[in-house]
Amino acid sequence: MSVYKLFTENPAGVASKTILHEAIPITGTIISGTYGSFPSESNIKYFSSNDFILVTDYPYASSSANNLFTLTAGQASGTDSPVANTELAKKNNIYRLYAQQFVGYDVNQDFVPFNVSGVLNPANTWDPDKISNLVFLDFDRVIVKDGIQKGSFQITIGTASYADPMAGTKIFSDAYVILVIRLPIDQILQWGIMLSCRRALKQQPCQQALQ
Repeated sequence: MSVYKLFTENPAGVASKTILHEAIPITGTIISGTYGSFPSESNIKYFSSNDFILVTDYPYASSSANNLFTLTAGQASGTDSPVANTELAKKNNIYRLYAQQFVGYDVNQDFVPFNVSGVLNPANTWDPDKISNLVFLDFDRVIVKDGIQKGSFQITIGTASYADPMAGTKIFSDAYVILVIRLPIDQILQWGIMLSCRRALKQQPCQQALQ
């Protein structure tokens, strides 16, 4: 004999979801200052190809070292300047690669340059509308494998001279704002907005910078 049980719309069991947070302590001294002096830190590996550098949390020759991020630079083709002409072909290719992946294509299937408005049809003027020179930080899986909680990211960048970059700094904070772009090829891109302003982590974003 078969017995059937009728499930009600409101069963006794209630489903719940718990969000786990993993704290990854990465201080500024680990990235710059702990393992030597710029530009000779042993946790920063330079490559003969001159197209990117690797930053680790220990001296990169150590078996305990974990990759944190890579850093590279790109420049849009046709916006060449004498100051930035070193490894120009590589910089053009890097810019095109990242633009294809993170900005997308227009209706003619041409890649769209990075631009301050985050649109697929930016004004046809380089700097400030279309951005010609960019630095790209690719964070390793150890940091982004589970995503980064919105509103919790902050980075301090040295803005002074090459010899002493941290003599002047600028802080960029996650604004907890998501810019959504729908491409003509039915692809959706999501951008997080970073603001140049000072605030404590996990607090409200700098509203004055959004107005």
